[in-house]
Amino acid sequence: MMQVSSSARRFPRVLDRIPVLLRPQLSLSSDPVEAVDSLPLSGQWPRPRSFSFQDSRPFVTTDGNPRPSTIMFKQLVHHPQCSPMVRAFFSSVANKETGQPTEIVQELYQKMSKSVEARTMPPNAWLWSLISNCANQEDIKLLFQMLQKLRIFRLSNLRIHANFNCHLCMRVSEACARAGALEYGLKALQKHNVYGLTPTIGSAHYLLLHAKEHNDAKLMVKIMDVLQKNSLPLQPGTADIVFSICYNTNKWD
Repeated sequence: MMQVSSSARRFPRVLDRIPVLLRPQLSLSSDPVEAVDSLPLSGQWPRPRSFSFQDSRPFVTTDGNPRPSTIMFKQLVHHPQCSPMVRAFFSSVANKETGQPTEIVQELYQKMSKSVEARTMPPNAWLWSLISNCANQEDIKLLFQMLQKLRIFRLSNLRIHANFNCHLCMRVSEACARAGALEYGLKALQKHNVYGLTPTIGSAHYLLLHAKEHNDAKLMVKIMDVLQKNSLPLQPGTADIVFSICYNTNKWD
């Protein structure tokens, strides 16, 4: 009995702690990049119940009232702390079909454009965030427009004639492969480009792996032609990917 009584006294204290544990402390800044950076690390966010965006059930109950989950979702979308991440996720899902750039990419592009117009180099974090949030071809289009603006700004205002480092080109190529914008990815492999990108064979490997994943031998040929024209040195790993595609597609010519 004493053990039961002691457990009963501790139980309310445990319940009092639960809301605190489930509330992540977010930044109150309206800046999308700062809001993303302030989110909890992986494993610290409470696991939500599974939810399918293809759920065909109506958002109202049989008596005409909104479902509780619908009310909670609307509150979440309009919450000042969570809206950047939520809007970014839902816009990336919807805009893949509508052919429009995602909302967070548009916001970052506009912020960076205003910074360039004010003759101020945008923070590097904005560019990295823009690259990591690209989800479709329209996003990649804005990314390449911004890269061209930044290159012109570096030439005219900072007198920097060198291209961006090769790590940036690798991240851009990775984003192109992820978003399926392969024509832009091929542009990133051009040695003399207007975007200030420094192509490497590592950048090409992201595109070749995309071709391998989709068994696209024609894309592989296009990539190899660009590599040859731009005299990019190949690696043993390049041959591994190429022969894998030939084997999977049975196209040895």
